Amino acid sequence: MSEKQPNLNDLPELGKERIPADAAVRKHRAGALFRVNLPPLMGRRDAVLDAAETLIRVSGRIGAAERETLYSYLHGLFAAAESNTSRISGMFNNHDTVAREQRLSLHIGVLAKLSASLDEFCMLKMRMLEAALLYADDPTNEFDTAYTEKVNERMLSIEENLLAQLSGYFDRVRERIARYRLYAVKNFSKEYLDRYQKSYQSVVNRCNEAFELFSVKISTPN
Repeated sequence: MSEKQPNLNDLPELGKERIPADAAVRKHRAGALFRVNLPPLMGRRDAVLDAAETLIRVSGRIGAAERETLYSYLHGLFAAAESNTSRISGMFNNHDTVAREQRLSLHIGVLAKLSASLDEFCMLKMRMLEAALLYADDPTNEFDTAYTEKVNERMLSIEENLLAQLSGYFDRVRERIARYRLYAVKNFSKEYLDRYQKSYQSVVNRCNEAFELFSVKISTPN
């Protein structure tokens, strides 16, 4: 097994304010929190989605050891995107906007679960192979070479199918993700857009450092 890699899901938490019970004050404070928190939160969400897309794109051309790390990263990235989208949808009052974000949250939730399954399966596969190799020279070993090779072949096929499901689902929702991103940021003021871009670029820079293992950098939209 490779050494434990940094957790890309370890993103800064937004500050939480206690909202007074008074309705008018609560509405004012909620609006203030919306203005402060939304742009950077969306920037982080969009950055981790771009990072995940980059990893999916290179997943088929890296070695087995690197794939284990890549799947772990994918899981963390989609989990972060799911968490951020859930928080974003709770910031809106407009019905159409809430529905849009909830639909996006549903799709990202599926991607998070698919990536979690892929990550868990890869760890299971590696554990089984380690158990077989550890006692390869033991005459009482339950897992002979022929059995191990057959199991490895079958598990590799399952891994490839899981990756294909993840990649295929992402391809299906990619256009919607891009369209929702455009809807969300096109009306940002210059101040909001600057804060969005600063947050976005901070996450991209951090991910690119981690992605040096795969010799790839995140492709960002123009």
